[in-house]
Amino acid sequence: MTAIIGTIGIFLLTLFGVLYSLLGYNMYFQTRFVEFMSAKAEKEGMKSEHTLKGERIFVKREEKRSSRVNLYRHGDEPLPVLYVLHGGSFTDQDADDIDSFCDEMALRVKAAVISISYTKMPVHTTTYPQEEITEVVQYFHAHAEEYGLDHDRYVMLGNEAGGYLALLSAVMLVRRTLVPDGLILLDPFADYVGTSFVQAGYHPGPAALLISGPREKDKKLMEYADVLSNGNVRSFIRRLFTKSELNTLIRGESLSEEQKKEREALMDLLCDLFERMV
Repeated sequence: MTAIIGTIGIFLLTLFGVLYSLLGYNMYFQTRFVEFMSAKAEKEGMKSEHTLKGERIFVKREEKRSSRVNLYRHGDEPLPVLYVLHGGSFTDQDADDIDSFCDEMALRVKAAVISISYTKMPVHTTTYPQEEITEVVQYFHAHAEEYGLDHDRYVMLGNEAGGYLALLSAVMLVRRTLVPDGLILLDPFADYVGTSFVQAGYHPGPAALLISGPREKDKKLMEYADVLSNGNVRSFIRRLFTKSELNTLIRGESLSEEQKKEREALMDLLCDLFERMV
């Protein structure tokens, strides 16, 4: 009897080891599992339809998970578009976190604001999120009449990680002849001094290229720089506040009187930039 139990135990352990080897080291399985867990956590953290000020839309993507966006518009006439990409160091925050900010921007600038809840790490690393953002922009361009958009005029606004992704997405959009009228980038996650930092990764940071210029021997960096400079896209790149202050001001929750004044100044600046660009 003891021998039988031991044999069964060894068999089960062996079976577990084989399954773990096949599934645990299979990138497809790992990706699908992480996507499932991420989608579950994301759903639990979303605002309810009753409390969300915008309209929640799921943009279907071929053979990929749908992208969740919030659309804000006030009025019936076709409106220019402001795409908003939230911050969060590529791992945190969500489009619902800046719900009030986006609704206020839509009212102030008389535009349709589209806030994209892009896929974060570790579900997918770059370049997945900028491809996702690019496909979302292409979707709304193709369905502009359906959503009441004047998509010939559009601007991309991003802070911190969102600013970085807006830059890379703009490169893709320029290449696909869907050139944005402007980029508003607040505290973008990019190197302002040189390109050495971004070269540590496997894709360059366009802000570094625009400010410092590419190294002659690096053809990929030069290609990115050329696309951005030849795209004739008006850009506003500036470090305004510390990361925590900027995210706090954008979310607009539990602000002190001084922070309320700073937020009002920020909103005025963003509205002025958008109106100048479109």
